[in-house]
Amino acid sequence: MPDTTDILILDAPGGINGIMLQEIVAKSELIIVPVTPSPIDIHATAKFIKDLLIFGKVRARKVDVAVIANRVRSSMPTYEPFERFLSSLGLPMLSRIQDSDTYLAAVEQGIGVFELDAAQSMPERQEFLPIIKWIDRHFAPAMAINSSKVINLEAARKLSAI
Repeated sequence: MPDTTDILILDAPGGINGIMLQEIVAKSELIIVPVTPSPIDIHATAKFIKDLLIFGKVRARKVDVAVIANRVRSSMPTYEPFERFLSSLGLPMLSRIQDSDTYLAAVEQGIGVFELDAAQSMPERQEFLPIIKWIDRHFAPAMAINSSKVINLEAARKLSAI
Protein backbone atom coordinates (compact mmCIF):
# COMPACT_ATOMS: atom_id res chain seq x y z
CA MET A 1 0.00 0.00 0.00
CA PRO A 2 1.43 3.41 -0.94
CA ASP A 3 2.54 5.72 1.88
CA THR A 4 0.22 8.37 0.46
CA THR A 5 -2.86 6.27 1.28
CA ASP A 6 -5.02 8.06 3.85
CA ILE A 7 -8.13 5.89 3.75
CA LEU A 8 -8.40 2.27 2.65
CA ILE A 9 -11.79 0.62 2.33
CA LEU A 10 -11.85 -3.16 2.65
CA ASP A 11 -14.89 -5.21 1.71
CA ALA A 12 -14.34 -8.16 4.02
CA PRO A 13 -15.99 -11.52 3.40
CA GLY A 14 -19.16 -12.32 5.30
CA GLY A 15 -19.03 -14.69 8.24
CA ILE A 16 -15.40 -14.08 9.17
CA ASN A 17 -14.39 -15.15 12.65
CA GLY A 18 -11.46 -16.23 14.76
CA ILE A 19 -7.96 -15.06 13.84
CA MET A 20 -9.08 -13.45 10.58
CA LEU A 21 -11.66 -11.36 12.44
CA GLN A 22 -9.07 -10.30 15.01
CA GLU A 23 -6.56 -9.34 12.28
CA ILE A 24 -9.06 -7.27 10.34
CA VAL A 25 -10.27 -5.47 13.48
CA ALA A 26 -6.67 -4.80 14.55
CA LYS A 27 -6.06 -2.99 11.25
CA SER A 28 -9.35 -1.06 11.25
CA GLU A 29 -10.48 2.29 12.56
CA LEU A 30 -14.09 2.01 11.41
CA ILE A 31 -16.30 -0.97 10.62
CA ILE A 32 -19.59 -0.66 8.75
CA VAL A 33 -21.75 -3.78 8.89
CA PRO A 34 -24.40 -4.12 6.18
CA VAL A 35 -27.51 -6.09 7.09
CA THR A 36 -30.43 -7.12 4.93
CA PRO A 37 -33.60 -6.75 6.98
CA SER A 38 -34.58 -10.41 6.92
CA PRO A 39 -34.89 -12.56 10.05
CA ILE A 40 -32.03 -14.86 8.96
CA ASP A 41 -29.64 -12.01 8.12
CA ILE A 42 -30.53 -10.10 11.27
CA HIS A 43 -29.79 -13.18 13.39
CA ALA A 44 -26.45 -13.74 11.61
CA THR A 45 -25.55 -10.06 11.95
CA ALA A 46 -26.38 -10.04 15.67
CA LYS A 47 -24.01 -13.00 16.13
CA PHE A 48 -21.32 -11.24 14.06
CA ILE A 49 -21.64 -8.06 16.13
CA LYS A 50 -21.29 -10.11 19.33
CA ASP A 51 -18.15 -11.69 17.82
CA LEU A 52 -16.82 -8.22 16.97
CA LEU A 53 -17.34 -7.13 20.56
CA ILE A 54 -16.06 -10.28 22.26
CA PHE A 55 -13.38 -11.73 19.97
CA GLY A 56 -12.57 -8.69 17.86
CA LYS A 57 -12.35 -6.49 20.96
CA VAL A 58 -13.54 -3.46 18.99
CA ARG A 59 -14.17 -1.42 22.14
CA ALA A 60 -10.73 -2.11 23.62
CA ARG A 61 -9.15 -1.26 20.26
CA LYS A 62 -11.34 1.86 19.95
CA VAL A 63 -12.76 0.76 16.59
CA ASP A 64 -16.05 2.48 15.80
CA VAL A 65 -18.79 0.19 14.47
CA ALA A 66 -22.01 1.16 12.70
CA VAL A 67 -24.68 -0.68 10.75
CA ILE A 68 -26.49 0.05 7.50
CA ALA A 69 -29.69 -1.64 6.42
CA ASN A 70 -29.23 -2.80 2.84
CA ARG A 71 -31.83 -3.66 0.18
CA VAL A 72 -34.71 -2.32 2.22
CA ARG A 73 -38.12 -2.47 0.55
CA SER A 74 -40.82 -0.01 1.49
CA SER A 75 -43.17 -2.96 2.08
CA MET A 76 -40.84 -4.50 4.70
CA PRO A 77 -41.79 -4.16 8.34
CA THR A 78 -39.36 -2.36 10.58
CA TYR A 79 -37.24 -4.61 12.74
CA GLU A 80 -37.56 -2.89 16.08
CA PRO A 81 -36.00 -5.74 18.11
CA PHE A 82 -32.83 -5.52 15.99
CA GLU A 83 -32.75 -1.74 16.29
CA ARG A 84 -33.18 -2.05 20.08
CA PHE A 85 -30.32 -4.58 20.10
CA LEU A 86 -28.07 -2.09 18.26
CA SER A 87 -29.15 0.74 20.54
CA SER A 88 -28.42 -1.33 23.65
CA LEU A 89 -24.85 -1.76 22.36
CA GLY A 90 -24.51 1.90 21.42
CA LEU A 91 -24.19 1.09 17.71
CA PRO A 92 -25.76 3.52 15.25
CA MET A 93 -27.91 2.53 12.29
CA LEU A 94 -26.41 4.95 9.76
CA SER A 95 -28.79 4.56 6.86
CA ARG A 96 -31.38 2.41 5.17
CA ILE A 97 -30.41 1.75 1.57
CA GLN A 98 -33.55 1.09 -0.46
CA ASP A 99 -33.86 -1.82 -2.87
CA SER A 100 -34.02 0.30 -6.00
CA ASP A 101 -33.94 -0.32 -9.74
CA THR A 102 -31.42 2.52 -9.93
CA TYR A 103 -28.74 0.25 -8.43
CA LEU A 104 -29.52 -2.38 -11.07
CA ALA A 105 -29.21 0.26 -13.79
CA ALA A 106 -25.80 1.27 -12.45
CA VAL A 107 -24.58 -2.34 -12.30
CA GLU A 108 -25.79 -3.01 -15.85
CA GLN A 109 -23.71 -0.03 -17.01
CA GLY A 110 -20.69 -1.08 -14.95
CA ILE A 111 -20.71 2.11 -12.89
CA GLY A 112 -21.59 3.27 -9.41
CA VAL A 113 -24.77 5.08 -8.45
CA PHE A 114 -22.81 8.34 -8.05
CA GLU A 115 -21.71 8.08 -11.67
CA LEU A 116 -25.30 8.00 -12.93
CA ASP A 117 -27.13 11.15 -13.96
CA ALA A 118 -27.89 13.08 -10.77
CA ALA A 119 -31.57 13.46 -11.61
CA GLN A 120 -31.85 9.70 -12.01
CA SER A 121 -30.05 8.81 -8.78
CA MET A 122 -30.77 11.62 -6.30
CA PRO A 123 -32.74 9.53 -3.75
CA GLU A 124 -30.03 6.85 -3.75
CA ARG A 125 -27.27 9.43 -3.35
CA GLN A 126 -29.08 10.94 -0.38
CA GLU A 127 -29.15 7.53 1.35
CA PHE A 128 -25.34 7.50 1.38
CA LEU A 129 -24.90 10.95 2.94
CA PRO A 130 -25.24 9.77 6.58
CA ILE A 131 -22.54 7.16 5.89
CA ILE A 132 -20.22 9.72 4.31
CA LYS A 133 -20.80 12.15 7.19
CA TRP A 134 -20.05 9.43 9.78
CA ILE A 135 -16.78 8.57 8.03
CA ASP A 136 -15.93 12.25 7.57
CA ARG A 137 -16.45 13.00 11.29
CA HIS A 138 -13.96 10.27 12.13
CA PHE A 139 -11.23 11.17 9.64
CA ALA A 140 -11.58 14.95 9.23
CA PRO A 141 -9.47 15.93 12.31
CA ALA A 142 -6.59 13.61 11.38
CA MET A 143 -6.65 14.58 7.71
CA ALA A 144 -6.64 18.30 8.49
CA ILE A 145 -3.02 17.89 9.57
CA ASN A 146 -2.04 16.90 6.03
CA SER A 147 -4.35 19.30 4.23
CA SER A 148 -2.49 19.19 0.90
CA LYS A 149 -3.85 15.66 0.38
CA VAL A 150 -7.34 16.25 1.70
CA ILE A 151 -10.38 16.05 -0.51
CA ASN A 152 -13.04 18.34 0.89
CA LEU A 153 -15.84 15.83 1.54
CA GLU A 154 -18.40 18.59 2.11
CA ALA A 155 -17.70 19.98 -1.36
CA ALA A 156 -17.66 16.45 -2.79
CA ARG A 157 -21.04 15.77 -1.18
CA LYS A 158 -22.49 18.90 -2.74
CA LEU A 159 -21.18 17.91 -6.15
CA SER A 160 -22.29 14.31 -5.85
CA ALA A 161 -25.74 15.12 -4.51
CA ILE A 162 -26.55 17.77 -7.12
